Amino acid sequence: MVVTDQEFERVCKTKSFFCGTWDPNEFFGIEIDGKIIGMQFLRNAVKHASDSTRLSFKDAYTIFSKTNEVNELIRKIYIYPEWEQEKRIKAFYAYVKHFRYIGESAFRQGNDFLFMQCVLELIFFAGRLVLAHNHELFPCHKALFKSIKECKKVPDNFIEMSQNLLINSNLEEMINILKKS
Repeated sequence: MVVTDQEFERVCKTKSFFCGTWDPNEFFGIEIDGKIIGMQFLRNAVKHASDSTRLSFKDAYTIFSKTNEVNELIRKIYIYPEWEQEKRIKAFYAYVKHFRYIGESAFRQGNDFLFMQCVLELIFFAGRLVLAHNHELFPCHKALFKSIKECKKVPDNFIEMSQNLLINSNLEEMINILKKS
């Protein structure tokens, strides 16, 4: 529920950020779980929202509004932030290279814990890199591969190589995923 900034200040004072059906005696066959947010949150989200916040507005719509601004802001939030495209690609690529370097070192030192952590991070950031190249938002960890499957530009066998690296975590597999990506 979007409220005016003045109303949101009042809500903040009472810490009543949620609205919905919590009393099982008042359950009517559907569960309502709503959050109260102010207009300023929507305005800020247009430029600064995380990918998961942007995606939470994917199918959002208004039933009633006293202003057209709400609809316009909702529409603008669920947009890939093109102004961050170059920064995202550079950052994700740097993380991939970083975790490969640290992973190789961990493997040679026999530090299995650190090596596995690097494998996970390398796959994660390589996946984020694929999404960025496709101008797609990152949904969440559990939906990463599902989102990559829907992308048009994906390195050949990327998902299979990633899953193989998770199962057969070794230095050769780690290097192969980067050579073929």
